[in-house]
Amino acid sequence: MGDMTFEELYKHELEHKERLRAAIGIPLGLLVVIGGLLGAMLQSVWFEPGGLCFWFWLAALGSALFFVRAMYFLVRSYHGHVYKAMPFALEGRTYRDRLRHWHATYGNGSHEGDREYEEYLERLYAEAADHNACVNLAKSEYLFQANTSVVYCVILTVTTFVPFAVHRVLRPVAVQKIEIINPPRPLVDQEMRMSNEKPKPTPPAPPPKPPAPPLRNLREGQVPKKK
Repeated sequence: MGDMTFEELYKHELEHKERLRAAIGIPLGLLVVIGGLLGAMLQSVWFEPGGLCFWFWLAALGSALFFVRAMYFLVRSYHGHVYKAMPFALEGRTYRDRLRHWHATYGNGSHEGDREYEEYLERLYAEAADHNACVNLAKSEYLFQANTSVVYCVILTVTTFVPFAVHRVLRPVAVQKIEIINPPRPLVDQEMRMSNEKPKPTPPAPPPKPPAPPLRNLREGQVPKKK
């Protein structure tokens, strides 16, 4: 980066910001899967003396703690950060024209205004790049802590699933009884009478539906008018 200009450094930090924002999707997706698996296991919890149940609850508690920790750092890596951005192009152009006019009227010519404007841009690029680099560094640290918590959460969730699966295999499955009840005789007779009735004539087909109105074209800067 030694040969990069301040403008290039500024753009580089903005690109780094977008990469950090996209990197949040992977741990967030893993947390969604982990949360669903923990929720499914906690719906069929059990309490009994023995090492299997103790193993399950110890691992489940650790997984839940790292789940909350990962969510906290993910939120910190995404929310509450302020970046510095360059002024709008029209504002910069207005400022440059005013500098040219001032130097042409009171200074040594409009070329001095151009030189001062270039120095102004270079100073803004340097300040913005330095500030955004500090913000990206903080977001990277938060994201690293979140990824670390996700890794421990995955390990503990797998550890939780092992005693849960063993318990489900060893637990006897309850036998379900199905009772078939014959329908009462009057209901059978009524169904037979309904089946013997002649079908009613088919009513005429309804008219076609009214045409749906198409989408309206809304142009920015133009007030929509009623037809």
